[in-house]
Amino acid sequence: MSNLTLPHAFARLLAVKQIYRAHSLLTNHPYHRG
Repeated sequence: MSNLTLPHAFARLLAVKQIYRAHSLLTNHPYHRG
């Protein structure tokens, strides 16, 4: 396993999660409560 594989996948996951959260906020979808 390369040393670049893990951080890259983690960064991609974080980006996707943030995009999904922003999309949920824009569409007024109850994604996170708090």
